[in-house]
This record gives sequence, C-alpha cells and structure tokens, in this order.
Amino acid sequence: MLARYGAPYWVIHRADLQKVLLEAVAAEPRITLTLSARVDDFTLDATGVRARVNCGGADAEHRGSALIGADGLWSTIRARLGDSKSPRLSGRSAWRTVARAEVVEPQYLEPVVNLWLGTGWHLVHYPIRAKAAVNIVWVIRDTWESTTWTTHVDRSDLLARSSHLPRQAAIFAQATGDWQKWTLCDRAPSWSWGNGLVSLIGDAAHPMLPFLAQGAAMAIEDAAVLARELSRSPVDPAGSLRRYEQARQTRTARIQRAARRNDFTYHLREPAASIRDTILRALGGERLLAQHDWIYQWRP
Repeated sequence: MLARYGAPYWVIHRADLQKVLLEAVAAEPRITLTLSARVDDFTLDATGVRARVNCGGADAEHRGSALIGADGLWSTIRARLGDSKSPRLSGRSAWRTVARAEVVEPQYLEPVVNLWLGTGWHLVHYPIRAKAAVNIVWVIRDTWESTTWTTHVDRSDLLARSSHLPRQAAIFAQATGDWQKWTLCDRAPSWSWGNGLVSLIGDAAHPMLPFLAQGAAMAIEDAAVLARELSRSPVDPAGSLRRYEQARQTRTARIQRAARRNDFTYHLREPAASIRDTILRALGGERLLAQHDWIYQWRP
C-alpha cells in the first residue's frame, strides 16, 4: 500500500479515532459539542434552518445557515427529506469483540488484516492499540433483525454457531471477550441527498455493507469535500451543498455496489468457492490490489 499509494494501510480502534476527533473539536472555539441530543425535526425559512433538538427529554431550538444530517443508517433527517423507506436487510449479522492479545498466536499480532472466507460466513481480525488487543468481526448468515448495534451475544449461541469452523478460525470466533452483534443493512444508491440548506453525510447518505471496509472512510472523504465546497462559497451554502453532493454521489454509489458484490463473492458455496479461491491465488497480491486502485488513489 505504501509503495503503491504513498500512504500506509492503517487500522485503528474506533474509540482512538474518536479521541483524535474530539481533541480537534476541543481545540476549535467555534465548535459547540452537545451530547445526548437528537434532532427530531427541522424547518427552513428566509434566515436559514431551525432544528428542533431533544436533549435529555427537553426540547430546544437551534438555528444555523445549514443542516448536515450525519445521523447514520436510520437517519431521521433523511426521512424528513422525503425518503421514508427502510434500509435493506442483508440476511447477515456481524458479531464482534475486542480480545486480549494473549488469546491469539504471535503471528496474528503482525500489522496485517486477516480475512477468512467460508461457506456463508467470513471472519476478519487485526491487531489494534499497539498489539495489546485484537479486533475480531465474524459475519454469518442470520435472520435476526435489530436497529441497534450493542446487542449482547450469548456465549452458548456463540459456541454452537462456531462449532463447524476450521480450527484457527474457531479460535478467533470463540475468543473470550464481550461479544456484541448487529444486523447488516444498506440502501440502494441515492441521487437525492438534500434540499435547500439541508444535506446528508456518511451512512445517512450512502450506507454500505462492510465488505470493502469503506464506510467510515467514505464519511471522512465526504467531510473533506463538504468543507472544501463550503469554504469556497460561504455566502451560498445551498449551492455548496449541491456541489458537494454532485462530487460524491458517483463514487459512493460505486463503492456501495462493490460492497454488495463482495457480499456475494465472500460467501459462495462449493464448487463456486473453490473456483474463487483458485482465481485469488492466480491473481496474487499485487494484481488483486490493482483492482482497488480506484478506491485508494482517490484525492479530494
């Protein structure tokens, strides 16, 4: 990655990334951070946007020159803009934990993302926090549905579902830790993210399956382009929002579709799975990576 794109491939604990962002927010006096707040509605008028915000059970009104909905897959702002359709269920759930480093073999503490593919499942793991811990995500076929992503996994269910896995994959799937699970959903690409002084960003605009590891990356790219457009024309926020949307929609739609294709490819049954594996071996690392140049060579 470093030789090909001029930057390394980094993995990071989500809380560590949030800490970096929080420190940047604290250093900027023009930012006010309000926690435990939910935007329930908004209205547009001649002076800008008025948002009704619920903070700990009490309603308050906030005014601004624009409103950016960054409220994720089940976005209230998206629904208020007219898209009230529910996200598409993928028929899979992701089970995840952060395990102590000592539960895995030393070879798996190298700074490498490991991906195991099986019939109807795949498992990803990689070291985080200077090799002190390992992030483990196990994706399985599942009819369970939930809108939260903090549902506790019962240990007996974990052991029963992982009993058929190959030995090394089972070691990770059965690792001790607080296992959580969440339903995997996405939406079809949309070409209408906003209206007037309101727009969407990240999963609110283009939720995608995690099979390209690009969900958070696309939100960060969105933010870079949005900041650029707003700074270029601060007196015309509505025009800036439309230019931001136009700059981002084609790319994010392509990644949404590619993630869906990986859903199909990762979870093939035999004999198609063996054909896939043969093709991957024949391609080799360099040519396989070259297929993703369009993702990693992007610049704002």
